[in-house]
Amino acid sequence: MTNQITRRPTADISQRKVALIAGLGLLGMALLAPFALLGVLPNLVVPADAAATVNNFIASEGLFRIAIAAVLIVTMLDILVAWALYVLLRPVNRTVALLVGWLRLVAAAAWWDGCDWLLPLHSWRR
Repeated sequence: MTNQITRRPTADISQRKVALIAGLGLLGMALLAPFALLGVLPNLVVPADAAATVNNFIASEGLFRIAIAAVLIVTMLDILVAWALYVLLRPVNRTVALLVGWLRLVAAAAWWDGCDWLLPLHSWRR
């Protein structure tokens, strides 16, 4: 009887590529989130004046759509980073890798929940 070591199939992606994906994803999140939430939206939203806010959205519809797209991209990048961090950390400690991956997914869900008010505003002109 021969002893055979069975290995789980692995994907053909190197740790270096996964690290690059995680790093670029985090960089994209770090650039897009402040652009949308600190650069664009505060200039369009007028506190306590809904009519002025809607007029600003209509006047700058393209910029507002770019901010919505940036929020959606940040959410998708957060999910991608969760996967990349799980793949990177799994060889070291599977439990910690799962914890980090799930916490990133929870952060993505919380981010989305905090920003989902933008999508209904997108269709206010129709």
